[in-house]
Amino acid sequence: MSTADDVNYLLRRARQEARTAREATARGDHMMMIYAHRELAVRYEAKALVLQRGLALM
Repeated sequence: MSTADDVNYLLRRARQEARTAREATARGDHMMMIYAHRELAVRYEAKALVLQRGLALM
């Protein structure tokens, strides 16, 4: 898998986790569940941005 594919995958996962967090909020799920999904969304996005920055430097 290429780095561009990795970036796209990570950004897609970030969007999925953010959506899951919003849905959990709407359902009134436990806040720790919501925080966990938000945390994953941020981590996936951060990893994608680091990879993108590496691509830009090449």
